[in-house]
Amino acid sequence: MESLSEVEVGPCRSSRFLRPLRVHYTQNGIRKEWDFMKTHDSVSVLIYHTTRECFVLVKQFRPAVYMCECARQGKMPTVDAMSLDTDPQSRVPVQLLPASSGITYELCAGIVDKPGLSLEEIAKEEVQEECGYRVPVENLQKITSYRSRDEVGTTSLGTGECFPKMITR
Repeated sequence: MESLSEVEVGPCRSSRFLRPLRVHYTQNGIRKEWDFMKTHDSVSVLIYHTTRECFVLVKQFRPAVYMCECARQGKMPTVDAMSLDTDPQSRVPVQLLPASSGITYELCAGIVDKPGLSLEEIAKEEVQEECGYRVPVENLQKITSYRSRDEVGTTSLGTGECFPKMITR
């Protein structure tokens, strides 16, 4: 099982994964604004293991899931306590929960961040990296593309979900 220690939370002034933005607009004659996050494009791979006749999921620790659970249980400091607007280096300890609070079971996935590679080639690399399976690109089949959107205004273009027709190790 995962082991966690010295968990601290602080401001994020820049990120290669998230871009906070604010849109200003007029709707029905009323001037408005809305904050949202631009996130990265990604691929997800739904893997079916033909020999075992089952789907393969990736089990991993997700810090954001862990911190949401800390917040839900009242173990994360308030934004005011973190002095987010005054000191970019400030960090506040978080009361620890078991690492299992941040474990997820999910599709094999990865960021589209390798120029020159097709979505299928990126998916192939992610399956090898996360699951240890070597899947030829020709065994991947695109299922769909989608635009992700949730209530906090995060948006990204999911650039393709693929699945292998056959898995070999």
